[in-house]
Amino acid sequence: MLLNYLAFATLAAAAAWNPLQLVLPQEQAQVQVPATWAWKDCGDESFLVNVQTLEVSPDPPEPGKPLTLHGTGKVNGLIEDGAYANVLVKAGYVIILKKRFDLCEEAVNNNFTVQCPIDEGYHEITQTVELPREIPKFKYAIQIRGFTADEEDMTCLDITIDFKQPKPF
Repeated sequence: MLLNYLAFATLAAAAAWNPLQLVLPQEQAQVQVPATWAWKDCGDESFLVNVQTLEVSPDPPEPGKPLTLHGTGKVNGLIEDGAYANVLVKAGYVIILKKRFDLCEEAVNNNFTVQCPIDEGYHEITQTVELPREIPKFKYAIQIRGFTADEEDMTCLDITIDFKQPKPF
């Protein structure tokens, strides 16, 4: 289900590998990918995690097919048990999902390459999830707000994914 994608996205360093895709640096206000999805690191230098790249393959994502996510980022301090992310998913003005994810638990349950505690430094995460064949054809807005166990700002990520059919010219 799309929830698999969202659970991974809460790690705030998600995305996918496509060796031919241009990866733009975090300094860009928003990274646009061919009309179907976009992302923005809405945090600042004071945040514990700064997402640098976010990629998907295939690009654009295709319902019913595996989606490989690859992300890179810089962690500016230790991330320990208790870190969490609040995830809000909307289709238009309708809230589809509003949930808190325990980041360390998600990392263990989904066998991520990065596990808690996560040390300071540069990190990469690659994960493949199965997208369901039946994804309603909407434009989804995903807000991810991550916090440390001590309630300090950890990450801020905004993602849009548009599963609407492209309009013919």
